[in-house]
Amino acid sequence: GYNTSHTYTNFGTSDVPYTVSLTTTSFYGCMDTKTVAVTIRPVPAVSFTALPVSQTWMASGNPVTITNTTSPGTWTFAWKFGDGTTSTLQNPPVHTYITVGTFTIRLTATNGLCSDSTKHDVKVIPLPPIAGFDHVDPGCEPLYVTFNNTTQNLISGTTFLWDFGDNNYSTQKNPTYTYQSAGAYTIMLTVTGPGGVSTYSQGVVVSVSPIASFTVTPAVVFVNDENVRCFNNSTNAATFVWDFGDGDTSKLRDPFHKYMEEGQYDINLLATSADGCTDQFILSPAVTVKPAGVLRFATVFTPNKTGPIDITKLPTGGPEMDQFFFPPIREKVLNYKLQIFNRLGTLIFQSDDIDRPWNGYYKGKLCPQGVYVWYVEGKYATGKPFKKVGDITLLH
Repeated sequence: GYNTSHTYTNFGTSDVPYTVSLTTTSFYGCMDTKTVAVTIRPVPAVSFTALPVSQTWMASGNPVTITNTTSPGTWTFAWKFGDGTTSTLQNPPVHTYITVGTFTIRLTATNGLCSDSTKHDVKVIPLPPIAGFDHVDPGCEPLYVTFNNTTQNLISGTTFLWDFGDNNYSTQKNPTYTYQSAGAYTIMLTVTGPGGVSTYSQGVVVSVSPIASFTVTPAVVFVNDENVRCFNNSTNAATFVWDFGDGDTSKLRDPFHKYMEEGQYDINLLATSADGCTDQFILSPAVTVKPAGVLRFATVFTPNKTGPIDITKLPTGGPEMDQFFFPPIREKVLNYKLQIFNRLGTLIFQSDDIDRPWNGYYKGKLCPQGVYVWYVEGKYATGKPFKKVGDITLLH
């Protein structure tokens, strides 16, 4: 047998009848014809447009205008918008999407016997991120920073990359970081999200911090006696504040200090740089201050032979130590009276000041060599009174 095929199309609005004829001729020239009636029913040519094809998400919703361009006919329509909603209108109104994503819009048209469908995709793209973070204040090394990420349009899937400017990085949203060394650094935040990539950067200056350090000498003194000297070994510092532990302070670089009360004292140094950075060093204990002892007087002295010398501050060394009669240990006293008598009982010297010694003279003349009697009375700083008597040998 012989077979053939033929495709009929009908995109009109009604049925179209056709007559199909088959004519057969024999070897001897005999012919026969057969006819068959064929009805071609209309089929819809489904088409539509959906605009815009792509748009960025808006909080108010993203409208898509749909235009049905299907061939004319007595069709019924079924729309699926890809977000779970449908319509049977020939020309649906503007359709609004409220979320991001790719949505497939499908249109099916039918006349009950014949049908066709087509589809188009539309996209609602997420908003691109807008990278940002709070201002980072300058500071002193080591500078500890807690970053506050203020990036806008954050959605699921967004990632972060922090570049701290010193070859160190973080992928946390709100990292913390410590700059150990002074310098100027550029901090850059790169934010990558479904909607795009954004970067933001700012600079920060880390200033050099001072290092406070010092030594003291001597570490042991008596009340109201020798000064304690502070040797400042600080670096990168411009100004200083000393606290000697007894209520007194100083702003000198290398101060001296005299302690007036017994005890152990810490000395605190606060060093500040030109940029306002500070460091503190506490020496504990720094100084031991011993209580005022018993008044002790020399037993022999040799005055200056060329004339009387009057002083109001006791010598601390050298030949003057042997040219005057005075207490070698200067205790803290509230009241003091020293009297010197010759062998006849005549008062030849009197001092009400512990810092004013006897020079060995009386009425401008060098006293004769011999033994003299001294008497001292007064009150220690503790409130305890004292009275002592002794003798001193004057040598020429």
